[in-house]
Amino acid sequence: MFAYLDAFSENKEEVAALKEHYEKGGLGDTTIKNILNTTLQNLLEPIRQKREALKLTDVKEILYEGSLKAKKIAQSKIEQVRQAIGINYF
Repeated sequence: MFAYLDAFSENKEEVAALKEHYEKGGLGDTTIKNILNTTLQNLLEPIRQKREALKLTDVKEILYEGSLKAKKIAQSKIEQVRQAIGINYF
């Protein structure tokens, strides 16, 4: 659990203090798990908010517009390749 707290907690001093307290005794696994859960929930909250802000229709629209841009670029590159290798009959 402390490996995850080391990786995801912003407060490294608090994690060090928790480790020390845990090693001395008096701090149970459940408490550490709850702290880890809170840390991870706080880390994921902005991601959840952004996901909720982007409605599915917005995502589909973004993907569609991106695919149109990519198609234009790809067509241009294909034309360049055809000219470079001499197959201009399409």
